[in-house]
Amino acid sequence: MKTIKPLVEKAKNTSEVFKTLDITVSNAVLHDMADALIEYQNIIIQLNDQDIANSKAMHLSPLAIDLLLINSERISELAASIRSLTTKTTLLNLKDDKDVDIPSPSTLAIIYESRPNITAEAACLAFRSGNAIVLRGGREAFHSNTAISSILCDVLDQNGLPRELITLLPTTDRVSMTELISLNNLIDYVIPHGSEGLVQYIHQNSKIPVLNRLPDIRNAFDL
Repeated sequence: MKTIKPLVEKAKNTSEVFKTLDITVSNAVLHDMADALIEYQNIIIQLNDQDIANSKAMHLSPLAIDLLLINSERISELAASIRSLTTKTTLLNLKDDKDVDIPSPSTLAIIYESRPNITAEAACLAFRSGNAIVLRGGREAFHSNTAISSILCDVLDQNGLPRELITLLPTTDRVSMTELISLNNLIDYVIPHGSEGLVQYIHQNSKIPVLNRLPDIRNAFDL
């Protein structure tokens, strides 16, 4: 892929749907997303097995492989966390640890490594808070991330919402990351999540305001 800009432009344009999306509708969609992750967990786990095998071939550490692992128990916990986002009647107001409010609708980007659960957590937090999101995961979790994002996007489609509200970049190369953090006319905030080297690179090179962290989905309402 030569440029990711067309994908990001679509995400930016579709964020406008949040201006009229009723909170009861978004909550229903989140319940559908949680149900879909449970229903199609065998697909997620099968593709995660492929990522695990590739990571072992690359001699990643046991800790790195554990962060990468997706199993039935972790999917159940993830689904429960997603459902918990629907327990409030007001729109979730995202803040980072510097107490910066993220206005809705915004277009967010998250750049992360390993931990494919972040694909679902970040996507659902963004959706519940009324923001589109562009996801750029690491190569070690590419198949898992693709499975999870596809399932979530199918739910959006089934509910008459644009799939582009959750956009997983189909590439994990450094060039796409560098381009992503330069698109300050399309992305409102970028969130790095991973190694110290990754976080430093984003802070030093991003043309987009950088948020220090994504709220923990299990404590999002306690910020």
